[in-house]
Amino acid sequence: MNTERPEKIAIEYDDYHARHIGRTGDGRQFFLTTPFEPAYPNREGCEYIALFLFDLDGTLIESRVDTLGPRATLDADACREKYESRLNELGEVDFQRIEVKPFAINHNVSRWG
Repeated sequence: MNTERPEKIAIEYDDYHARHIGRTGDGRQFFLTTPFEPAYPNREGCEYIALFLFDLDGTLIESRVDTLGPRATLDADACREKYESRLNELGEVDFQRIEVKPFAINHNVSRWG
């Protein structure tokens, strides 16, 4: 069994789950997604918008994460506007497969602590 960490991970573009993945006009790679923390009986959960930017070699260079709050209290129009705003920040893009190096970020780490 190979337990080595991969050098890069390919993320395939598709028009459903991964429709906002690709390259910016200057060649940076990106993906825009909506991660979440599930709600549990003792936690309300949280929704996010996350834009990850990578250099040409696939190294994470920036993450922009917006905390939206619990799903039950979301304003759908405001969320859609914020998502579109993040996408528009990128300028001209080409949606396509990207290859990025494994990464991790910490966001809202004290929320449950």
